[in-house]
Amino acid sequence: SSANGYEVFWGEFIPGSPEITPEGISNHVTNASFPKRVYKPGPVIKDAETPSDVESHFQNFIDCVRSRRWQDLHCDILEGHMSTTLAHLANISYRTGRKLTFNPHSERFIGDDDANSYLTRQYRHPYVLPEKI
Repeated sequence: SSANGYEVFWGEFIPGSPEITPEGISNHVTNASFPKRVYKPGPVIKDAETPSDVESHFQNFIDCVRSRRWQDLHCDILEGHMSTTLAHLANISYRTGRKLTFNPHSERFIGDDDANSYLTRQYRHPYVLPEKI
């Protein structure tokens, strides 16, 4: 659970396959309200030929790394960070086997050094990141 009231109680990885390409994490969230939307039928929208969303997303990231232009990213960096954090928190809770309390301001688990150890990894030399930036 977190200070903002979201509680993830289950997450699962959705692997892609040659036939279908959905990839990502499915999180099941409690203590949150999602508005019900009702849509009126509209005209049929013709399917357009577009590249795979996953391929397009990956290519956009690689292009931005090469150009060093974060402004060209299709997804806001903070939004991407916050979205992936929920998936990581669910996996850490699963690995530790217990309910955890996360402080979204410090981005640390409250009073749980074991859970906090999952927030980073040991990097191999020379690809070491500094403790503080």
